[in-house]
Amino acid sequence: MGIYANISFTLLEWLALTGLVQCVWILVYVLLRIQNWRSTMLVLGYFLVLGLSFLAQFSLRIHEYFEYIKLFQWFLWILTPPLSYLLILQVARNVVPNFREFFVLLLVPIAALTAFSIKDFSGVCDVKNPFCDDLFNWLYWISSIVGIV
Repeated sequence: MGIYANISFTLLEWLALTGLVQCVWILVYVLLRIQNWRSTMLVLGYFLVLGLSFLAQFSLRIHEYFEYIKLFQWFLWILTPPLSYLLILQVARNVVPNFREFFVLLLVPIAALTAFSIKDFSGVCDVKNPFCDDLFNWLYWISSIVGIV
C-alpha cells in the first residue's frame, strides 16, 4: 500500500478540488474558443484568480508557510468580488468595461492597508507574530465590507 494509503481530504478540500476542476475546465474551454483577446481577458483573469483561490486551500497543509499562504489566499478571495463586478458589467453591456470602472480593484489594497494599519495601531498582534489570528479576523471583516461595496 505504501504512503498513498493514508491520504485523506477534508470536506473543505473536496469542495475546493471540485471548484478547481471546474475553473480549469472553464479556462481550457475559453482558451480553445477565443476570438477576441480583449473581451476574453477579464473572463480568464476571473477564473484564474478563482482557481488559484481553490488551489491555495490545498497549500495550507504546508505548515512552515501557513500564515503566508493564508494571507495570499485572503488576497485572492477578496479579489473575486471586484472582478465579478467587472465581469457582470461586461456581460450585461456586451462590451469591456471602461478604464474608469477598473478602479474598483483599488479596494483590495485599501482593505489590506486598513487591516494592517489596525493591527499596527491597536496592538492586535504581538510584535514577534505579525500574522496572528486577530489580524486575519480583521482581514476577513474588512473583506466582507469590500464584497458589499
